[in-house]
Amino acid sequence: MRRRNRAIVVTVVALLTGGLLGVVAPATPAQAADWFPVPSNRTYTIDGHGFGHGKGMSQRGAQGAAIAGLDVNQILAFYYPGTTQTPIGAPSVRVQLTATVTGDQRIDSAAGTTVMAIQDTATGDTVYAEPGKFRVLTQNGRERVLRYDGSAWVDFPIAGRPDFAGPLAFWSEDGVVVYTSSGSPVRYRGSVAVVRTGTNQSTAVNTVNMQEYLMGVVPSESPPSWAPAALQAQAVAARSYAWWDVQTPSTQSYDICDTTACQVYKGRSVEDSRTNSAIAATAGIALYYNGAPAFTQFSASNGGASLDGGQPYLRAALDPYDGLAGNPDNSWTTTLTASYLEANYAIGTLQGLRVMSRAGLGEWGGYITSLQIVGSSATVTVKSPRFGLKSTWWKPRDEGNPFGGFDAVTPVTGNQVRVEGWALDPDTNDPIIVHAYLDGGFQNSYMADVPRPDVAAVLPGRGDRHGFDLLVPVSQGRHQICMFAINTGPGGMNTPLGCLTADTSGLPVGNIETAGISAGEGLLTGWAVDPDTSGSLDVHAYVNGVGSGAFAANGSRPDVGSAFPGAGNAHGFSVRVPLQPGINQICLFAINLPTPGINPQLGCRTLVLKVVPVGNFEAAAGRAADLTVTGWALDPETNAPIDVHVYVDGVNTATGRADGSRPDVAALYPDAGAPHGFSFPVAAAPGTHEVCVYAINVLQGSVNPQLGCRTVDVGVLPTGRIEAVTATAFEARVVGWALDGDTTNPIDVHLYVDGRFLTAVTALVSRPDVGAAFPASGAAHGFDTTLSLSAGRHSVCAFAINVLGGKGNPLLSCADVTVASGQTLPFGNLDSVTVANGITVATGWVVEPDAPTAPISTHFYVDGQFAGIVAASESRPDVGAAFPGVGPAHGYTGYFVLPAGRHTVCSYAINQGAGSVNPGLGCVAVTVP
Repeated sequence: MRRRNRAIVVTVVALLTGGLLGVVAPATPAQAADWFPVPSNRTYTIDGHGFGHGKGMSQRGAQGAAIAGLDVNQILAFYYPGTTQTPIGAPSVRVQLTATVTGDQRIDSAAGTTVMAIQDTATGDTVYAEPGKFRVLTQNGRERVLRYDGSAWVDFPIAGRPDFAGPLAFWSEDGVVVYTSSGSPVRYRGSVAVVRTGTNQSTAVNTVNMQEYLMGVVPSESPPSWAPAALQAQAVAARSYAWWDVQTPSTQSYDICDTTACQVYKGRSVEDSRTNSAIAATAGIALYYNGAPAFTQFSASNGGASLDGGQPYLRAALDPYDGLAGNPDNSWTTTLTASYLEANYAIGTLQGLRVMSRAGLGEWGGYITSLQIVGSSATVTVKSPRFGLKSTWWKPRDEGNPFGGFDAVTPVTGNQVRVEGWALDPDTNDPIIVHAYLDGGFQNSYMADVPRPDVAAVLPGRGDRHGFDLLVPVSQGRHQICMFAINTGPGGMNTPLGCLTADTSGLPVGNIETAGISAGEGLLTGWAVDPDTSGSLDVHAYVNGVGSGAFAANGSRPDVGSAFPGAGNAHGFSVRVPLQPGINQICLFAINLPTPGINPQLGCRTLVLKVVPVGNFEAAAGRAADLTVTGWALDPETNAPIDVHVYVDGVNTATGRADGSRPDVAALYPDAGAPHGFSFPVAAAPGTHEVCVYAINVLQGSVNPQLGCRTVDVGVLPTGRIEAVTATAFEARVVGWALDGDTTNPIDVHLYVDGRFLTAVTALVSRPDVGAAFPASGAAHGFDTTLSLSAGRHSVCAFAINVLGGKGNPLLSCADVTVASGQTLPFGNLDSVTVANGITVATGWVVEPDAPTAPISTHFYVDGQFAGIVAASESRPDVGAAFPGVGPAHGYTGYFVLPAGRHTVCSYAINQGAGSVNPGLGCVAVTVP
């Protein structure tokens, strides 16, 4: 079949991009008859290469060759060896407009035209009409022209005749518009003839010169954004292909079609200045072989190896360019269902596929040339099986083994390459491990768990966490990276995903060592060295993708000089860049020396610039006629002190400078320094006030955040103090005094132990010394009370209760006391074990220092076996007397029915506080008669 397959702009099935698994040698005979039984889920996973028939030029390969530096002549010589470039001028081409096959053709004059010429080509009769809308009806072997008069379609005779044998041709100075059978308008240059193809059927044929024809072909076949050399190669191949068709037409009515069965032609609507330039640059040039037009087949992608096209210039050969430029068709993965094969071939129930022969070049032996579909009722042999796939170069995946794609390996710096791809195992949806091999040796193992939505789209139900995106350390030079998917299930092999090569020769190396924010700017430090020179290189910074300056990496770094002998020490950098409020990504690039080349990215760091001040309103204290505010505030964009505003009861009352030394703040914000504290008085009338403090923003910010609000009493507050706290056993005696200047009556004092309220006392004990100090208040203002406390060190604090309320209950003072020093575990005794009337009775007592007044549990063991639990809650006045403050409720009694003989009874205190030891209280041996 001489026609090529579809162009790269057409997608047949949903396919997944993947990396080329290194081109291999031609298939051996053992590879030929490969058997692939139908999978248990009746769906094959297919790996393949290429898109189209694979003969002649690879369009993707031409783009890859252009990127690699080949010009149009070199590209054409590579894909069509032995051909010569021959001028043919701009001959006419007759193009069948396939989508117009119908018996009712709609043709309009193009916008801006002044006349529409309509000719009966059989007689030469021509009429020149005003621009408008026309139809050609084909009925009973004749053609009839209708014109729309604004309300209806009416006959439009030519030379007085209403119908014609045809063809009828239409032309206007700016082209014509032809409607497809679905009603879509398409604009064309040249003329359009309506040619009968049956008694009641016709098709439109566009006659146009070769250059104008190519203007509608090249952008339909190759994206206009491609490299000029690739577009020029496409122009020559398409011109040669069309010229071959003109010389060897398959019908008298037209030379070539406009679909992928020939080459895609979309008329004037797709023309682009870039492809027009490529056509003009190769104007009139076609390829010849032995003096005759060459049949220059081409396809979207050959997958890395072209297929023999039956001509000396259409040879089978490896293609090193097809895998370049991010070709998504070089390698792909899709599925093929048993139901598809059963529906299209009379085989019964599918048993499997047997590959009988391949073309012999490329992975697995290349394109399949013969395949058997084996079913329960028949076996069918298919030549060059496509089955709706991208090409005939494919292979079913072995069931149970992992699979994936090695997408790319890219030099990052002189000592790093980036490795990208994906891998999964059909036995699990979880991420699997991949192994990297560097120049034939194991490098490391990695988890393929990077999200890959494209994988999830092609393999539904598998999830998307199957990608790998790795930075692999390498030395300077050319390296081969090979990736393997590691099997996790019943499969029998670790699947090779392929090998790719990257060259880091001459690329700079370096590192970003620190990144932070200083005075509102990003500050990044590190080093960069170019192995091609001992001179210092530049580092370019980009903030959120926008260039932010060039910086010399010329700071002294003796450690770098030691690591790279001969490079010298002047390779350190310190980069300071402005930041925007919020998230900033800063990326640094080392600029290659001595000539432009790859400028590797040293890395990226994310910094968040907060432009709203931070701080804390820590305290406010009322005095007789004013109050003081204390805290700290800073703006992240500057190291300088900022102002704070104080609002009293909603009114801006005072402004202060947060410039006091606060080493604790400097420890939290090292770049800001210490001068960010504030503490100053604010005038206020006596009474209760709400005081709020705001930090005043500078530079980029506009928000003045509230640091907090506090309620403050201004005026006379209660006074007093704790004078002594002394401990006896589990008791603490607290002595002190308190009075309120607003009354002569005793006031209440609240006692807190370790931050928790314990009790309230009234300060009414006579204290002549206090009365002497405060004659107007009298002497009845002392307090003297005893507190029961657990063992350990405690903080006892006293608060004077304000008689007026609302002004605060001031802390008088605090004092520390240690109770029952050294007691950390429960203690007690198993006093006795006796037998009476067949009952064994065990008695004793226990105290828990962490809860001295509370009973705790006691466990009994008899002869080493757990025998019961009792609460030590019985009254033991002797214990209470021996340990003041614990109370009497600490006795216990246990009753047991034991067999005759000698037994050992033990009791244990169950710890309720700190620690995990349950101490023994004693063991007593007893004989039961």
